[in-house]
Amino acid sequence: MKKESFSVVFLYQTIPGRMILKLLVNPKLSERVSVFLSSPLSRLVIPGFIRSNSIEMKRFVVPYGGYRSFNDFFTRRLKDRYKSKVVSDLISPCDGLLSVIDIDENCVINIKHSKYSVKELLRDKRLSKKYSGGT
Repeated sequence: MKKESFSVVFLYQTIPGRMILKLLVNPKLSERVSVFLSSPLSRLVIPGFIRSNSIEMKRFVVPYGGYRSFNDFFTRRLKDRYKSKVVSDLISPCDGLLSVIDIDENCVINIKHSKYSVKELLRDKRLSKKYSGGT
C-alpha cells in the first residue's frame, strides 16, 4: 500500500486516526498552518509534494522565478491548451483520481468518506437538474 493511501485510510477509518484528524482540523492549528503555507518558506515543500503526487508540471503555468509559496503553487493555473473548451462541462480540477459516474437525481457521490448528492455539491436545485442524465 502506498504511503499516502495508508495515511488516508488511517486518518479516516480508524479511531486513533479520527482523533488525530480532529486535532489537525482545529481552526487555530489551521490558521497557523495557513500562515506558513502562504509564506516564502513554504516553497521548500513544493518539490516533495510534486514528486509524491506525481504531478505533471508541463500542464501548468509556472511564474517567472517560481511559485512564491505553497498556496501560490496550490492555486496554480492550467495552460490554456489543457482547459476544457466545452462550456457545459462540470469539472473540479485537482491533483487526484478522476471519477466518471452517471448523474441522476438519485446518484450519490462519495468524497473522503462523506456522501453528497449533485444538488448538495452545487447548492442549487435548478443547476443540479441541468446535469441530470450526464456523467
